[in-house]
Amino acid sequence: MSTVREVASILRKFTFKELKFLKLLGRLTKSFSIIPYSVLRQRSGLSNGDIEFLIKRLQDYKLIRRSEIGIKLLSAGLDALALHSLRVKGILDALGPPIAVGKESDVFEGISPKGEVYAVKFFRIGRTSFRGIKRARGYVEDRIHEWHVINVKSAKREFEILTELSEKKCPVPVPIAVAYHVLGMKEYLALPLFKIKKLDDPLKVFEKALEAVKKCVFEGGYVHADLSEFNVLVDSKGDVLIIDWPQAVKLGEVSSKDKLLRDITNLTNYFNRKYHLSLNLDEVLLPFIERF
Repeated sequence: MSTVREVASILRKFTFKELKFLKLLGRLTKSFSIIPYSVLRQRSGLSNGDIEFLIKRLQDYKLIRRSEIGIKLLSAGLDALALHSLRVKGILDALGPPIAVGKESDVFEGISPKGEVYAVKFFRIGRTSFRGIKRARGYVEDRIHEWHVINVKSAKREFEILTELSEKKCPVPVPIAVAYHVLGMKEYLALPLFKIKKLDDPLKVFEKALEAVKKCVFEGGYVHADLSEFNVLVDSKGDVLIIDWPQAVKLGEVSSKDKLLRDITNLTNYFNRKYHLSLNLDEVLLPFIERF
């Protein structure tokens, strides 16, 4: 399978016919895990010879995999579609170095035609169990079983949530654009808590993190629902930013209170464990409980 950087370079070699055919595969993948050859012939309007030629080209690029019954779009193929879409929108001209690699996403620096630098997040939820994802993330319907559909839906959902939260001045990344399973955001010079070896004033940072959660919940209207040291960013001034929102739930939903209390518990336990603070969990949780 091609890497993101390889895909970006491949795109510059694409012909119009190759791109059009790849877009067709992207559309058909919403309905087919493996796209039958008969459907390709019917939907493309191309001759068997042209289809065979295009399949071979995309397979050589490692964007698709063929079998006896049809074609499967690979992760690299979806990457190509997303990168092309962002380029057409004028958002992305080139990819910079990776910022972070996680179990469900890869984040790269992205450079716009004007030289602006963004954070470009590629959703990779297919790395984990589909069944586990469906249990944990209520917005994924049972009929949706393919990684590409889940990733596209996750990117769109996070874009919508971040748009809503950032418009309310909550401490979250500002979204720029979304294309397929890729989300473009304003870049921030900050590190996740787990990568920071030492904080000058951990109690102050904890208090800022707590205030950030309060603002997102009680002014933004969303509970993160997966808060940990991996998605709380801290900059050089000690200011806090909360990332990774696709699994968030609306405040007032049946599970929102339990998930909020779990988020606060995770955060409190981390600071107590890492920085040997003596935070009383009941006291930390009380202001949140009183709001319900």
